[in-house]
Amino acid sequence: MTLANYLADSLYVAKLSQAEFAKKVGVTASCVSLWLSGKRVPKIILLEKISIVLAKAKRNKPQKELAILVSHLLHDLKESRNVG
Repeated sequence: MTLANYLADSLYVAKLSQAEFAKKVGVTASCVSLWLSGKRVPKIILLEKISIVLAKAKRNKPQKELAILVSHLLHDLKESRNVG
């Protein structure tokens, strides 16, 4: 699963719209749209805030969300280096 897919699934489970999520994280809805499309990835500095927002919405622990986000991000980076 890619980071984009994980974020999309998380928003669905948390019943958060892209706009609501963007507001809580402190970015624009178009920024979230780029993340969900896989065209961009969140800045490292935002991962903690994203994990806190998702954890609250999903009633999960922020540390667990952060670990999952980082794992997916690292997986995506590894895959992008193996292409071509």
